[in-house]
Amino acid sequence: MPKSKSKTDKLIAKNMREVFSDPPSTLKPGQSAEATRTQQVAIGLSKAREAGADIPKAPAKSRKGSRRAY
Repeated sequence: MPKSKSKTDKLIAKNMREVFSDPPSTLKPGQSAEATRTQQVAIGLSKAREAGADIPKAPAKSRKGSRRAY
């Protein structure tokens, strides 16, 4: 028997459908469609977090050196 979806899965699915159903806003010159898709995914996940989904935040990107060292 298939496993039922958890509350988090339902919230993510609902918010992703909501975000992707709207057409993406007009692209700025030089901006690719892939960038807007990535932004849409981020918006959908953040809306699901606000609604109470248990989604960990993305790890912070670290630099490979400090500019103050120069």
